[in-house]
Amino acid sequence: MAKITRSLSAREAGGLSEILLRVYLLSRTQVRIRSGIFVERRYYNEKENSFIYPKANQRKLLAIHETEQRLKDLESLLTMEALANPDADKNALNSIVSGFRGRAKQSASQSANPQESAGKSDFFDAWERFLQVRKLAPKREAVYRTLARALHRYEMHRRATADKKYSLSLKTLSLADIYQFEEFFRNEHLYYERFPKIYLQYPADLRPQHVSHKPNERSQNTLTLHIKKIRAFVNWCVREGLMQSSIFDRYEGVKAEKYGTPWYLTLEERDRIADCDLSDRPALAAQRDIFVFQCLVGCRLSDLKKLTRDNIVDGVLAYVPAKTRDMRADTIRVPLNEKAKALVARYSEADRRLFPFISDQRYNDAIKEVLAIAEIDRRVLVLNPTTGREEMRPICEIASSHLARRTFIGNLYKRVKDPCIVGSMSGHVEGSRAFARYRSIDDDIKRGYVDLIN
Repeated sequence: MAKITRSLSAREAGGLSEILLRVYLLSRTQVRIRSGIFVERRYYNEKENSFIYPKANQRKLLAIHETEQRLKDLESLLTMEALANPDADKNALNSIVSGFRGRAKQSASQSANPQESAGKSDFFDAWERFLQVRKLAPKREAVYRTLARALHRYEMHRRATADKKYSLSLKTLSLADIYQFEEFFRNEHLYYERFPKIYLQYPADLRPQHVSHKPNERSQNTLTLHIKKIRAFVNWCVREGLMQSSIFDRYEGVKAEKYGTPWYLTLEERDRIADCDLSDRPALAAQRDIFVFQCLVGCRLSDLKKLTRDNIVDGVLAYVPAKTRDMRADTIRVPLNEKAKALVARYSEADRRLFPFISDQRYNDAIKEVLAIAEIDRRVLVLNPTTGREEMRPICEIASSHLARRTFIGNLYKRVKDPCIVGSMSGHVEGSRAFARYRSIDDDIKRGYVDLIN
């Protein structure tokens, strides 16, 4: 069996090193060739000859995944040539590489000139231009790219089950495509076993440990959010003259997400967490302190992790929320109370960041553990995101970083009852549907009004 091994070139160009390939032929000869594929040395494990994926940088993760996929495609072509031609020499293998690089350049050229490739991939070319124009934050862009891979999988699924020549195109895109995509995305977890090759080409998850992993069952809210993103893309195409009209004018699917009651911690529960003795577990205590601070300022975790001591001036925390930066760059200003100031001072020797952060998932796990230790197990009625049914759950089981934000907003609104004041510190705009949900959750407020008619 022919095989191929990799190594990195000792020379670098622009911070990149070329990946060299050694092809072992059936004739027991070896041919060493250049792949024409480059990678940053820090993202390649030379001992194991494998790629290293960054955990936080979504753009870099995607780029490395694409580099590895190109390399695998090239190695597959070289292996086929080696099997078909046991006496292949260096010139023959180099011609394979040259042809491969030529097709890659042609593909890149078509992506850069969408009008020239409109007959083949105008939909995804326009999608790429849409992302470039929008200049989204990295996490939001990653969500759109995840959706693009799902659309690619839908396209391949249609080819495998209905129409071998099917292709998503701006010229033929119809409302039927949207409804069929909804059906595909809702049932994709059932299609995985029948069409595994689709997920090798367009993985549901780019993290190395989850590549080609079976997609989870999606909730209606997830599906609705994806349809909203497709609608935003279609509307942009209409404004740019790439489509004549929006197919969503006649759309009759679910247009808004459905959420349960935004339960939050009482001030007594928050203080019980803050006073919980975790002296024997300092690492967990640090995450508890971050959670309590978040309860006191109400910012999203994505914003909190970016804050430094420079964001605090004269006892006021000031920042621009990343989620709404593209739509409005309003600065949120939240005065720090004494409890918040004490928490900041507790970690003043760490670095310019406010706190010792860990990964988002580990932070959410820590929050659940802290609430369980503090015996914050009040049962609340929540909406199961997958089934859409209501169920009773201990609040410690559903806790996450967003519980801190809800705790800040809920307790503040309970006392102030002025959405403009609360919104100025939470980032919600007047009339926000998300903010409006807080108006119907406090039984104490209801009792106060009912007592007026005794």
